[in-house]
Amino acid sequence: MPLVDLRLRGGAESHGGGQFSLREIVVRAPWATWGYLGDPKASAALWEGGYLHTQDVGTIDATGQLHVTDRIKDVIKSGGE
Repeated sequence: MPLVDLRLRGGAESHGGGQFSLREIVVRAPWATWGYLGDPKASAALWEGGYLHTQDVGTIDATGQLHVTDRIKDVIKSGGE
């Protein structure tokens, strides 16, 4: 999409003897929010490294299509069901 710089950050993680991809979708665009109203600390974390951290996990296939697969908070759960 014009004026959008979209990237995947992260890499392969190991868990339970297997490998899986945990790659967060980060984006820059002129219309992306600048942050959270009245919360400069959360705004700084949102824009860490100059990209808006979506908290979504995804992959990009060979044709360049983005596939959103999950939310970061939902990917790894330990000590619960």
